Amino acid sequence: MDPDRRVQQVIGLVFSKVAEFGSARQVLLWFRGEKVSLPSWAHGESRLELIWKLPVYNTIWHMLRNPMYAGAYAFGKTEARTRVINGRARKTIGHQKPVENWTVLIRDHHSGYITWEQYERNQLMLADNAHMKSRMEPKAGRGGRSLLAGLLRCRRCGRMLHVAYSGNRSEVPRYHCRGAQINHGEAWCISFGGLRPDRAVAAEIPKAVEGNGIEAALEAAARIAEQRSQQRQAMSLELEQARYEVRLAARRYEAVDPDNRLVAAELETRWNAALRR
Repeated sequence: MDPDRRVQQVIGLVFSKVAEFGSARQVLLWFRGEKVSLPSWAHGESRLELIWKLPVYNTIWHMLRNPMYAGAYAFGKTEARTRVINGRARKTIGHQKPVENWTVLIRDHHSGYITWEQYERNQLMLADNAHMKSRMEPKAGRGGRSLLAGLLRCRRCGRMLHVAYSGNRSEVPRYHCRGAQINHGEAWCISFGGLRPDRAVAAEIPKAVEGNGIEAALEAAARIAEQRSQQRQAMSLELEQARYEVRLAARRYEAVDPDNRLVAAELETRWNAALRR
């Protein structure tokens, strides 16, 4: 683990959000929506420098795919393949190999952010999300306000119903099945508004869980408090680092000869930039 506490905290936050959302894309949307940056190495003037920036999808995806975060050392995860195309051999590299065919895999090689079992669950999640495997199993809702997202299936064709949102704030759900149209050019199987079905089901839920309602409410409140605590901690560490950079810029400015205006002006500009941040 990186000795920087801010790096440790935010990387751990990535994996906790993956467990919560079950989707790399939803984790990405959360980080960008909350303006939480991730660390990245960039080439500076003379060496690699640690910078902070909002993640892109590949950032999250590669973190979930990397066994290093699970405390494992791995080598030989990809292979080269050769195919004959138009009578000529074409070699391509970077093809992923299954775990059992990796050249080297040493588990518990170092301290990790997640266990190996969590790493394997993440790989199954990525595979299911990418290739729509296990299509007949219930899917978890992935954001949005619709209550039944991922729970309804078309009686005609058996496909999962999609959810679309409309309205001024995109809060009005509508369930529809376009599988037959997309795959076979046929008419939509079904399409209906989601407000009334959601209300009907929502009215029944308290009856079904009223015996454990207090415990469920307390657990939900605890989870919300934990999420807010994680956000506050990330912001607190970011603020602490920003204050350090201000102090460092101030010391550099104060150490320069004031008559050397070319250098002093540049250091003053950097100090002001650090203060604004």
